[in-house]
Amino acid sequence: MATWPAGSKASTANLDSGSDSPRLARSDIKTNVDNVNSIIDMFNIDSPTANQILKYNNSNARFELTADSAAGGITFVGDDSSGTLVNIDETFKIAGGTNITTAVSGDTVTITGAAAPVTALNNATANELVTVGSTTTELDAESGLTFDGSTLAVTGAITATTSIANDAISIDDNVITTTRSNDNLFIETNGTGTLQLSAAGGDFANFTNTTRYTKGNRLYYEDLTHTLNVDRDYRNSLVSNYKATTGQTSSSSNDRFRNMANMQYDLNGSSFTSASSYLSRGPIALSGETTLKNSSSSDGAASSATGLQGGVWLKTDSTGDITITGNNSGIAAHSSWMDMEANTGSTITVDNGYSYYSTGFQSYGGGTKTMNNFYHFFANTSATDPTKEYAFVTENPLMCSAVGTLEQYREKVNALTNATTITVDCALAPIHTVTIAQATGFNFKNLATGQTVTLVVKQDGSGSQTATFTEEDSTAILFPGGQPTLSTAANSVDVLTFFNTGSEVLGNCAKAYAAS
Repeated sequence: MATWPAGSKASTANLDSGSDSPRLARSDIKTNVDNVNSIIDMFNIDSPTANQILKYNNSNARFELTADSAAGGITFVGDDSSGTLVNIDETFKIAGGTNITTAVSGDTVTITGAAAPVTALNNATANELVTVGSTTTELDAESGLTFDGSTLAVTGAITATTSIANDAISIDDNVITTTRSNDNLFIETNGTGTLQLSAAGGDFANFTNTTRYTKGNRLYYEDLTHTLNVDRDYRNSLVSNYKATTGQTSSSSNDRFRNMANMQYDLNGSSFTSASSYLSRGPIALSGETTLKNSSSSDGAASSATGLQGGVWLKTDSTGDITITGNNSGIAAHSSWMDMEANTGSTITVDNGYSYYSTGFQSYGGGTKTMNNFYHFFANTSATDPTKEYAFVTENPLMCSAVGTLEQYREKVNALTNATTITVDCALAPIHTVTIAQATGFNFKNLATGQTVTLVVKQDGSGSQTATFTEEDSTAILFPGGQPTLSTAANSVDVLTFFNTGSEVLGNCAKAYAAS
Protein backbone atom coordinates (compact mmCIF):
# COMPACT_ATOMS: atom_id res chain seq x y z
CA MET A 1 0.00 0.00 0.00
CA ALA A 2 1.38 3.42 -0.91
CA THR A 3 2.43 5.70 1.97
CA TRP A 4 2.79 9.47 2.30
CA PRO A 5 4.84 11.41 3.27
CA ALA A 6 7.35 8.66 2.51
CA GLY A 7 10.32 10.38 4.23
CA SER A 8 8.74 10.83 7.74
CA LYS A 9 7.05 7.53 8.36
CA ALA A 10 6.79 6.70 12.14
CA SER A 11 7.90 3.37 13.65
CA THR A 12 5.49 0.99 15.38
CA ALA A 13 8.13 -0.80 17.43
CA ASN A 14 7.01 0.81 20.75
CA LEU A 15 3.31 0.74 19.91
CA ASP A 16 2.42 -2.77 18.85
CA SER A 17 2.53 -4.54 22.29
CA GLY A 18 0.61 -4.06 25.56
CA SER A 19 3.82 -4.02 27.54
CA ASP A 20 5.32 -1.15 25.55
CA SER A 21 6.22 2.00 27.50
CA PRO A 22 4.29 5.16 26.49
CA ARG A 23 7.44 7.08 27.28
CA LEU A 24 9.33 5.26 24.59
CA ALA A 25 6.44 5.79 22.00
CA ARG A 26 6.28 9.57 22.39
CA SER A 27 8.67 10.18 19.46
CA ASP A 28 6.64 7.97 17.06
CA ILE A 29 3.38 9.61 18.18
CA LYS A 30 4.88 13.03 17.49
CA THR A 31 5.94 11.95 13.99
CA ASN A 32 2.44 10.71 13.15
CA VAL A 33 0.87 13.95 14.43
CA ASP A 34 3.22 15.97 12.22
CA ASN A 35 2.38 13.82 9.25
CA VAL A 36 -1.34 14.30 9.77
CA ASN A 37 -0.87 18.05 10.00
CA SER A 38 1.11 18.01 6.75
CA ILE A 39 -1.72 16.17 5.04
CA ILE A 40 -4.21 18.69 6.38
CA ASP A 41 -2.04 21.53 5.10
CA MET A 42 -1.60 19.84 1.64
CA PHE A 43 -5.28 19.10 0.95
CA ASN A 44 -7.87 21.83 0.90
CA ILE A 45 -11.11 19.90 1.16
CA ASP A 46 -14.07 22.05 2.08
CA SER A 47 -17.63 20.81 1.42
CA PRO A 48 -16.95 18.55 -1.63
CA THR A 49 -19.78 17.91 -4.12
CA ALA A 50 -20.54 15.15 -6.58
CA ASN A 51 -18.20 14.66 -9.57
CA GLN A 52 -15.44 16.88 -8.02
CA ILE A 53 -11.84 15.71 -8.02
CA LEU A 54 -8.62 16.81 -6.30
CA LYS A 55 -6.33 18.76 -8.52
CA TYR A 56 -2.82 20.03 -7.64
CA ASN A 57 -2.36 23.80 -7.69
CA ASN A 58 1.19 24.96 -8.37
CA SER A 59 0.55 28.47 -7.07
CA ASN A 60 -0.06 27.39 -3.46
CA ALA A 61 1.36 23.89 -3.56
CA ARG A 62 -1.91 22.37 -2.43
CA PHE A 63 -4.47 19.82 -3.71
CA GLU A 64 -7.83 21.53 -4.15
CA LEU A 65 -11.33 20.49 -5.10
CA THR A 66 -12.28 21.13 -8.77
CA ALA A 67 -14.72 19.94 -11.40
CA ASP A 68 -13.85 16.62 -13.15
CA SER A 69 -12.02 17.26 -16.49
CA ALA A 70 -10.62 14.07 -18.04
CA ALA A 71 -7.27 14.19 -19.85
CA GLY A 72 -6.52 12.84 -23.44
CA GLY A 73 -8.89 12.93 -26.39
CA ILE A 74 -10.39 11.13 -29.42
CA THR A 75 -8.84 10.93 -32.97
CA PHE A 76 -11.34 11.39 -35.81
CA VAL A 77 -10.29 9.99 -39.22
CA GLY A 78 -11.95 10.80 -42.53
CA ASP A 79 -11.55 9.25 -46.03
CA ASP A 80 -9.41 12.23 -47.03
CA SER A 81 -7.12 12.54 -43.93
CA SER A 82 -4.83 10.62 -41.59
CA GLY A 83 -6.75 11.74 -38.49
CA THR A 84 -7.30 14.69 -36.11
CA LEU A 85 -6.97 14.48 -32.29
CA VAL A 86 -9.76 16.23 -30.40
CA ASN A 87 -9.15 16.64 -26.64
CA ILE A 88 -11.86 15.86 -24.13
CA ASP A 89 -12.30 19.51 -23.29
CA GLU A 90 -12.39 20.62 -26.94
CA THR A 91 -15.33 21.04 -29.35
CA PHE A 92 -15.63 18.83 -32.49
CA LYS A 93 -17.88 20.24 -35.21
CA ILE A 94 -19.73 18.10 -37.77
CA ALA A 95 -20.17 20.48 -40.73
CA GLY A 96 -22.56 20.05 -43.62
CA GLY A 97 -21.64 20.32 -47.32
CA THR A 98 -23.41 21.16 -50.54
CA ASN A 99 -27.13 20.53 -50.00
CA ILE A 100 -26.36 18.89 -46.61
CA THR A 101 -27.07 20.37 -43.12
CA THR A 102 -26.30 19.08 -39.61
CA ALA A 103 -27.94 19.64 -36.22
CA VAL A 104 -27.18 18.48 -32.63
CA SER A 105 -29.84 18.03 -29.99
CA GLY A 106 -28.75 16.48 -26.70
CA ASP A 107 -26.78 13.36 -27.56
CA THR A 108 -28.21 13.11 -31.15
CA VAL A 109 -26.63 14.36 -34.40
CA THR A 110 -28.97 14.74 -37.38
CA ILE A 111 -27.60 14.95 -40.96
CA THR A 112 -30.09 16.15 -43.56
CA GLY A 113 -29.52 15.89 -47.39
CA ALA A 114 -31.16 17.78 -50.25
CA ALA A 115 -33.05 14.72 -51.49
CA ALA A 116 -35.22 12.37 -49.57
CA PRO A 117 -33.57 9.10 -48.58
CA VAL A 118 -34.16 5.88 -50.53
CA THR A 119 -37.29 4.35 -49.14
CA ALA A 120 -37.65 1.11 -51.16
CA LEU A 121 -35.88 -1.46 -53.39
CA ASN A 122 -38.41 -2.75 -55.91
CA ASN A 123 -38.67 -6.09 -57.75
CA ALA A 124 -35.28 -7.32 -56.55
CA THR A 125 -34.10 -10.82 -57.48
CA ALA A 126 -30.67 -12.44 -57.39
CA ASN A 127 -27.88 -10.86 -59.52
CA GLU A 128 -30.00 -7.95 -60.75
CA LEU A 129 -28.38 -4.50 -60.79
CA VAL A 130 -30.39 -1.49 -59.59
CA THR A 131 -31.17 1.94 -60.98
CA VAL A 132 -32.77 5.04 -59.44
CA GLY A 133 -36.54 4.94 -59.81
CA SER A 134 -38.66 7.69 -61.28
CA THR A 135 -39.53 8.97 -57.80
CA THR A 136 -35.78 9.29 -56.97
CA THR A 137 -36.53 7.91 -53.50
CA GLU A 138 -36.71 4.30 -54.63
CA LEU A 139 -34.33 1.87 -56.35
CA ASP A 140 -35.57 -0.48 -59.08
CA ALA A 141 -33.91 -3.85 -59.74
CA GLU A 142 -33.48 -4.32 -63.50
CA SER A 143 -34.38 -7.76 -64.89
CA GLY A 144 -32.54 -6.92 -68.12
CA LEU A 145 -29.27 -6.02 -66.36
CA THR A 146 -27.64 -8.77 -64.29
CA PHE A 147 -24.18 -9.66 -63.03
CA ASP A 148 -23.40 -13.04 -61.49
CA GLY A 149 -19.82 -12.29 -60.53
CA SER A 150 -18.33 -13.19 -63.90
CA THR A 151 -20.82 -12.22 -66.64
CA LEU A 152 -22.56 -8.90 -67.14
CA ALA A 153 -25.73 -9.58 -69.13
CA VAL A 154 -27.78 -6.85 -70.81
CA THR A 155 -31.16 -7.40 -72.46
CA GLY A 156 -31.88 -4.44 -74.72
CA ALA A 157 -29.73 -1.71 -76.27
CA ILE A 158 -26.33 -0.43 -75.12
CA THR A 159 -25.33 3.17 -75.86
CA ALA A 160 -21.71 4.24 -75.30
CA THR A 161 -20.30 7.70 -75.98
CA THR A 162 -16.62 6.66 -75.76
CA SER A 163 -15.30 3.08 -75.84
CA ILE A 164 -16.48 -0.45 -75.07
CA ALA A 165 -13.70 -3.01 -74.61
CA ASN A 166 -12.83 -6.43 -73.29
CA ASP A 167 -9.65 -8.51 -73.43
CA ALA A 168 -10.27 -9.39 -77.13
CA ILE A 169 -11.88 -6.40 -78.91
CA SER A 170 -12.60 -2.73 -78.40
CA ILE A 171 -15.28 -0.57 -79.99
CA ASP A 172 -14.15 3.05 -80.14
CA ASP A 173 -16.42 5.48 -81.96
CA ASN A 174 -17.09 3.66 -85.28
CA VAL A 175 -13.98 1.42 -85.24
CA ILE A 176 -13.81 -2.21 -84.02
CA THR A 177 -10.23 -3.22 -83.12
CA THR A 178 -8.63 -6.33 -81.66
CA THR A 179 -7.27 -5.61 -78.19
CA ARG A 180 -4.47 -8.16 -78.27
CA SER A 181 -1.55 -7.26 -80.57
CA ASN A 182 -1.60 -8.91 -84.02
CA ASP A 183 -4.78 -10.80 -83.12
CA ASN A 184 -7.41 -11.97 -85.63
CA LEU A 185 -10.91 -10.50 -85.83
CA PHE A 186 -13.83 -12.81 -86.64
CA ILE A 187 -17.42 -11.83 -87.38
CA GLU A 188 -19.63 -14.91 -87.26
CA THR A 189 -23.32 -15.70 -87.14
CA ASN A 190 -24.82 -18.19 -84.71
CA GLY A 191 -26.11 -21.30 -86.42
CA THR A 192 -27.53 -20.87 -89.94
CA GLY A 193 -27.84 -17.08 -89.90
CA THR A 194 -26.82 -14.85 -92.82
CA LEU A 195 -23.95 -12.37 -92.50
CA GLN A 196 -24.72 -9.15 -94.40
CA LEU A 197 -22.72 -5.94 -94.79
CA SER A 198 -24.91 -3.07 -95.97
CA ALA A 199 -23.64 0.46 -96.40
CA ALA A 200 -26.54 2.91 -95.98
CA GLY A 201 -28.83 0.08 -94.90
CA GLY A 202 -31.31 -1.55 -97.20
CA ASP A 203 -33.50 -4.64 -97.26
CA PHE A 204 -32.20 -7.61 -99.25
CA ALA A 205 -35.81 -8.67 -99.83
CA ASN A 206 -36.08 -5.70 -102.20
CA PHE A 207 -33.64 -7.60 -104.43
CA THR A 208 -34.89 -11.16 -103.95
CA ASN A 209 -36.58 -13.49 -101.49
CA THR A 210 -35.04 -16.64 -102.91
CA THR A 211 -33.41 -18.90 -100.33
CA ARG A 212 -30.37 -19.30 -102.60
CA TYR A 213 -28.77 -16.32 -100.91
CA THR A 214 -29.53 -17.29 -97.29
CA LYS A 215 -27.16 -18.89 -94.75
CA GLY A 216 -24.19 -17.18 -96.40
CA ASN A 217 -22.20 -13.96 -96.65
CA ARG A 218 -23.66 -10.94 -98.42
CA LEU A 219 -22.21 -7.58 -99.43
CA TYR A 220 -25.34 -5.58 -100.25
CA TYR A 221 -25.85 -2.02 -101.39
CA GLU A 222 -29.29 -0.53 -102.02
CA ASP A 223 -30.37 2.74 -103.61
CA LEU A 224 -34.01 2.70 -104.73
CA THR A 225 -34.16 6.43 -105.51
CA HIS A 226 -30.99 6.69 -107.60
CA THR A 227 -30.42 9.90 -109.55
CA LEU A 228 -28.63 9.65 -112.92
CA ASN A 229 -25.70 11.82 -113.98
CA VAL A 230 -24.41 12.51 -110.45
CA ASP A 231 -21.29 10.38 -110.13
CA ARG A 232 -19.77 7.06 -111.08
CA ASP A 233 -20.96 4.42 -108.62
CA TYR A 234 -18.45 1.85 -107.29
CA ARG A 235 -20.45 0.92 -104.17
CA ASN A 236 -19.33 -2.67 -103.50
CA SER A 237 -15.54 -2.71 -103.75
CA LEU A 238 -12.82 -5.32 -103.21
CA VAL A 239 -9.60 -3.28 -103.22
CA SER A 240 -5.96 -4.00 -102.39
CA ASN A 241 -3.53 -1.08 -102.35
CA TYR A 242 0.21 -1.85 -102.34
CA LYS A 243 3.31 0.30 -102.53
CA ALA A 244 6.69 -1.43 -102.71
CA THR A 245 9.67 -0.18 -100.75
CA THR A 246 11.88 1.83 -103.14
CA GLY A 247 14.83 0.16 -104.83
CA GLN A 248 13.90 -3.53 -104.61
CA THR A 249 14.50 -6.08 -107.38
CA SER A 250 13.02 -9.56 -107.17
CA SER A 251 12.62 -12.57 -109.46
CA SER A 252 10.84 -14.70 -106.86
CA SER A 253 7.86 -16.82 -107.88
CA ASN A 254 6.19 -15.53 -104.71
CA ASP A 255 5.60 -12.16 -106.36
CA ARG A 256 1.89 -12.85 -106.87
CA PHE A 257 -0.66 -10.30 -105.72
CA ARG A 258 -4.32 -11.26 -105.88
CA ASN A 259 -7.84 -10.34 -104.89
CA MET A 260 -9.08 -13.89 -104.49
CA ALA A 261 -12.46 -15.47 -105.19
CA ASN A 262 -11.92 -19.16 -104.39
CA MET A 263 -14.31 -22.09 -104.51
CA GLN A 264 -13.50 -25.54 -103.11
CA TYR A 265 -15.96 -28.39 -103.38
CA ASP A 266 -15.02 -31.86 -102.11
CA LEU A 267 -17.11 -34.53 -103.86
CA ASN A 268 -16.16 -36.92 -101.06
CA GLY A 269 -17.26 -39.89 -103.12
CA SER A 270 -20.54 -38.31 -104.31
CA SER A 271 -21.64 -37.37 -107.84
CA PHE A 272 -23.82 -34.75 -109.50
CA THR A 273 -24.41 -35.36 -113.21
CA SER A 274 -26.91 -32.71 -114.34
CA ALA A 275 -25.55 -30.86 -117.39
CA SER A 276 -26.46 -27.55 -119.07
CA SER A 277 -25.46 -25.73 -122.26
CA TYR A 278 -24.71 -22.79 -119.96
CA LEU A 279 -22.03 -24.89 -118.20
CA SER A 280 -23.79 -23.51 -115.12
CA ARG A 281 -23.83 -26.73 -113.10
CA GLY A 282 -21.19 -27.54 -110.55
CA PRO A 283 -18.85 -25.19 -108.65
CA ILE A 284 -18.04 -21.75 -110.09
CA ALA A 285 -15.34 -19.66 -108.42
CA LEU A 286 -16.84 -16.33 -109.51
CA SER A 287 -20.24 -15.83 -111.13
CA GLY A 288 -21.41 -12.42 -112.21
CA GLU A 289 -24.81 -11.34 -113.47
CA THR A 290 -26.11 -7.90 -114.35
CA THR A 291 -29.90 -7.59 -114.43
CA LEU A 292 -31.05 -4.59 -116.46
CA LYS A 293 -34.82 -4.31 -116.11
CA ASN A 294 -37.61 -1.77 -116.44
CA SER A 295 -40.30 -1.83 -113.73
CA SER A 296 -42.07 1.24 -115.11
CA SER A 297 -44.81 1.52 -117.71
CA SER A 298 -42.68 4.21 -119.35
CA ASP A 299 -39.97 3.21 -121.84
CA GLY A 300 -36.33 3.15 -120.81
CA ALA A 301 -33.04 2.95 -122.70
CA ALA A 302 -29.40 2.15 -122.01
CA SER A 303 -26.29 2.18 -124.19
CA SER A 304 -24.74 -1.01 -122.76
CA ALA A 305 -24.77 -3.53 -119.92
CA THR A 306 -21.95 -5.93 -119.01
CA GLY A 307 -21.85 -9.02 -116.80
CA LEU A 308 -18.13 -9.04 -116.04
CA GLN A 309 -15.41 -6.57 -116.99
CA GLY A 310 -11.69 -6.60 -116.37
CA GLY A 311 -8.84 -4.37 -117.41
CA VAL A 312 -5.26 -3.24 -116.72
CA TRP A 313 -4.26 0.39 -116.26
CA LEU A 314 -0.55 1.21 -116.46
CA LYS A 315 0.40 4.73 -115.30
CA THR A 316 3.40 6.67 -114.08
CA ASP A 317 3.13 9.47 -111.53
CA SER A 318 6.72 10.69 -111.88
CA THR A 319 9.64 10.37 -114.33
CA GLY A 320 10.29 6.66 -113.68
CA ASP A 321 9.51 4.12 -116.41
CA ILE A 322 7.49 0.91 -116.42
CA THR A 323 8.81 -1.94 -118.58
CA ILE A 324 7.07 -5.26 -119.19
CA THR A 325 9.15 -7.39 -121.56
CA GLY A 326 10.64 -10.87 -121.90
CA ASN A 327 9.38 -14.41 -122.23
CA ASN A 328 6.05 -15.22 -120.55
CA SER A 329 5.43 -11.53 -119.89
CA GLY A 330 2.72 -9.11 -120.88
CA ILE A 331 -0.50 -7.57 -119.61
CA ALA A 332 -3.87 -9.32 -119.86
CA ALA A 333 -7.36 -8.03 -119.17
CA HIS A 334 -8.37 -11.69 -118.83
CA SER A 335 -6.14 -14.70 -118.17
CA SER A 336 -7.25 -18.30 -117.61
CA TRP A 337 -5.62 -21.62 -116.75
CA MET A 338 -6.61 -25.20 -115.99
CA ASP A 339 -4.59 -27.77 -114.05
CA MET A 340 -5.11 -31.42 -113.22
CA GLU A 341 -3.48 -33.19 -110.29
CA ALA A 342 -4.39 -36.87 -110.04
CA ASN A 343 -3.23 -38.78 -106.98
CA THR A 344 -1.41 -42.05 -107.57
CA GLY A 345 -3.93 -44.76 -108.39
CA SER A 346 -6.69 -42.33 -109.46
CA THR A 347 -7.82 -41.06 -112.86
CA ILE A 348 -9.25 -37.69 -113.89
CA THR A 349 -11.19 -37.67 -117.19
CA VAL A 350 -12.62 -34.56 -118.90
CA ASP A 351 -14.24 -34.72 -122.35
CA ASN A 352 -14.01 -31.02 -123.13
CA GLY A 353 -12.06 -28.14 -121.59
CA TYR A 354 -12.75 -24.49 -122.42
CA SER A 355 -10.57 -21.52 -121.57
CA TYR A 356 -13.46 -19.40 -122.79
CA TYR A 357 -17.03 -20.63 -123.26
CA SER A 358 -19.88 -18.57 -124.67
CA THR A 359 -23.35 -19.94 -123.98
CA GLY A 360 -24.98 -17.77 -126.59
CA PHE A 361 -28.21 -15.77 -126.64
CA GLN A 362 -31.59 -16.94 -125.36
CA SER A 363 -34.85 -15.04 -124.90
CA TYR A 364 -37.91 -15.54 -122.68
CA GLY A 365 -41.30 -13.95 -121.98
CA GLY A 366 -44.35 -13.08 -124.01
CA GLY A 367 -43.14 -9.69 -125.23
CA THR A 368 -41.21 -8.85 -128.40
CA LYS A 369 -37.50 -9.75 -128.31
CA THR A 370 -35.04 -8.46 -130.92
CA MET A 371 -31.28 -9.08 -131.02
CA ASN A 372 -29.99 -7.55 -134.23
CA ASN A 373 -26.41 -8.81 -133.99
CA PHE A 374 -24.88 -11.26 -131.53
CA TYR A 375 -21.09 -11.68 -131.34
CA HIS A 376 -19.59 -14.55 -129.34
CA PHE A 377 -16.34 -12.62 -129.51
CA PHE A 378 -15.77 -9.08 -130.74
CA ALA A 379 -12.36 -7.44 -131.08
CA ASN A 380 -12.77 -3.68 -131.07
CA THR A 381 -10.25 -1.46 -132.82
CA SER A 382 -7.71 -0.03 -130.40
CA ALA A 383 -8.10 3.69 -129.74
CA THR A 384 -4.32 4.03 -130.05
CA ASP A 385 -2.69 1.90 -132.76
CA PRO A 386 -0.22 -0.66 -131.37
CA THR A 387 2.78 -1.72 -133.43
CA LYS A 388 0.88 -4.87 -134.34
CA GLU A 389 -2.72 -5.76 -133.56
CA TYR A 390 -4.07 -9.31 -133.55
CA ALA A 391 -7.63 -10.55 -133.07
CA PHE A 392 -6.45 -14.13 -132.39
CA VAL A 393 -2.98 -15.63 -132.02
CA THR A 394 -1.98 -19.25 -131.40
CA GLU A 395 1.54 -19.80 -130.13
CA ASN A 396 1.61 -23.18 -131.83
CA PRO A 397 0.74 -22.89 -135.56
CA LEU A 398 -0.38 -26.53 -135.54
CA MET A 399 -3.32 -25.76 -133.25
CA CYS A 400 -6.62 -26.60 -134.93
CA SER A 401 -9.33 -24.05 -135.61
CA ALA A 402 -12.91 -25.04 -136.33
CA VAL A 403 -14.84 -22.00 -137.52
CA GLY A 404 -18.15 -21.60 -139.26
CA THR A 405 -18.99 -19.48 -142.28
CA LEU A 406 -16.61 -16.57 -142.76
CA GLU A 407 -18.53 -13.39 -143.44
CA GLN A 408 -15.43 -11.28 -143.81
CA TYR A 409 -11.89 -12.46 -144.45
CA ARG A 410 -8.66 -10.59 -145.13
CA GLU A 411 -5.07 -11.76 -145.52
CA LYS A 412 -1.91 -9.85 -144.75
CA VAL A 413 0.15 -8.79 -147.76
CA ASN A 414 3.95 -8.52 -147.47
CA ALA A 415 5.81 -6.43 -150.04
CA LEU A 416 9.17 -7.98 -151.03
CA THR A 417 12.22 -6.00 -152.17
CA ASN A 418 13.52 -6.61 -155.68
CA ALA A 419 16.86 -8.48 -155.79
CA THR A 420 18.57 -11.25 -157.71
CA THR A 421 17.78 -13.60 -154.79
CA ILE A 422 14.66 -12.99 -152.73
CA THR A 423 13.89 -14.91 -149.53
CA VAL A 424 10.16 -15.36 -149.01
CA ASP A 425 9.52 -15.73 -145.25
CA CYS A 426 6.16 -17.50 -145.11
CA ALA A 427 5.85 -16.77 -141.37
CA LEU A 428 5.40 -13.05 -142.11
CA ALA A 429 2.28 -13.22 -144.30
CA PRO A 430 0.26 -15.55 -146.52
CA ILE A 431 0.60 -13.25 -149.56
CA HIS A 432 3.79 -11.65 -150.90
CA THR A 433 4.22 -9.20 -153.81
CA VAL A 434 7.23 -8.00 -155.80
CA THR A 435 8.13 -6.31 -159.10
CA ILE A 436 11.25 -7.90 -160.57
CA ALA A 437 13.70 -6.07 -162.79
CA GLN A 438 16.13 -8.96 -163.53
CA ALA A 439 16.34 -12.71 -163.40
CA THR A 440 15.39 -13.63 -159.84
CA GLY A 441 15.66 -16.69 -157.62
CA PHE A 442 12.86 -17.09 -155.01
CA ASN A 443 13.75 -19.13 -151.91
CA PHE A 444 10.86 -20.05 -149.56
CA LYS A 445 11.40 -20.55 -145.80
CA ASN A 446 9.11 -21.26 -142.85
CA LEU A 447 6.45 -22.82 -145.06
CA ALA A 448 4.95 -25.26 -142.56
CA THR A 449 3.22 -28.51 -143.37
CA GLY A 450 -0.32 -27.81 -144.51
CA GLN A 451 0.42 -24.12 -145.13
CA THR A 452 -0.29 -22.27 -148.38
CA VAL A 453 1.41 -19.09 -149.50
CA THR A 454 0.71 -16.87 -152.53
CA LEU A 455 3.33 -14.94 -154.51
CA VAL A 456 2.30 -12.15 -156.92
CA VAL A 457 5.10 -11.38 -159.43
CA LYS A 458 4.98 -8.36 -161.72
CA GLN A 459 7.36 -7.67 -164.62
CA ASP A 460 9.01 -4.30 -164.75
CA GLY A 461 8.63 -1.96 -167.73
CA SER A 462 11.09 -3.99 -169.79
CA GLY A 463 9.52 -7.43 -169.22
CA SER A 464 10.99 -10.86 -170.11
CA GLN A 465 12.49 -11.33 -166.58
CA THR A 466 12.86 -14.98 -165.55
CA ALA A 467 12.53 -16.65 -162.13
CA THR A 468 13.30 -19.89 -160.26
CA PHE A 469 11.59 -21.24 -157.13
CA THR A 470 13.25 -23.37 -154.41
CA GLU A 471 12.66 -24.51 -150.86
CA GLU A 472 14.78 -23.26 -147.97
CA ASP A 473 17.29 -26.09 -148.56
CA SER A 474 17.48 -25.17 -152.30
CA THR A 475 15.28 -28.12 -153.34
CA ALA A 476 13.36 -27.17 -156.44
CA ILE A 477 9.64 -26.67 -155.90
CA LEU A 478 7.47 -28.97 -157.97
CA PHE A 479 5.20 -27.44 -160.65
CA PRO A 480 2.95 -29.04 -163.24
CA GLY A 481 5.32 -29.80 -166.15
CA GLY A 482 8.38 -28.44 -164.29
CA GLN A 483 9.57 -24.95 -163.37
CA PRO A 484 7.23 -22.36 -164.91
CA THR A 485 8.11 -19.63 -167.41
CA LEU A 486 6.77 -16.25 -166.34
CA SER A 487 4.83 -13.93 -168.59
CA THR A 488 7.25 -11.83 -170.65
CA ALA A 489 5.17 -8.75 -171.43
CA ALA A 490 6.13 -5.50 -169.69
CA ASN A 491 4.15 -4.96 -166.45
CA SER A 492 2.47 -8.36 -166.79
CA VAL A 493 1.27 -10.04 -163.59
CA ASP A 494 1.55 -13.73 -162.63
CA VAL A 495 0.12 -15.31 -159.46
CA LEU A 496 1.87 -18.34 -158.00
CA THR A 497 0.61 -20.50 -155.11
CA PHE A 498 2.69 -22.87 -153.00
CA PHE A 499 1.54 -25.65 -150.67
CA ASN A 500 3.60 -27.81 -148.30
CA THR A 501 2.32 -31.40 -148.14
CA GLY A 502 4.85 -32.34 -145.52
CA SER A 503 7.00 -34.33 -147.98
CA GLU A 504 7.32 -31.80 -150.80
CA VAL A 505 6.28 -28.27 -151.75
CA LEU A 506 3.91 -28.01 -154.69
CA GLY A 507 3.53 -24.88 -156.80
CA ASN A 508 1.16 -23.57 -159.43
CA CYS A 509 1.40 -20.55 -161.70
CA ALA A 510 -1.52 -18.58 -163.13
CA LYS A 511 -0.11 -16.30 -165.85
CA ALA A 512 -0.82 -13.03 -167.58
CA TYR A 513 -3.59 -11.53 -165.47
CA ALA A 514 -5.30 -8.90 -167.64
CA ALA A 515 -8.48 -6.81 -167.67
CA SER A 516 -9.40 -7.90 -171.21
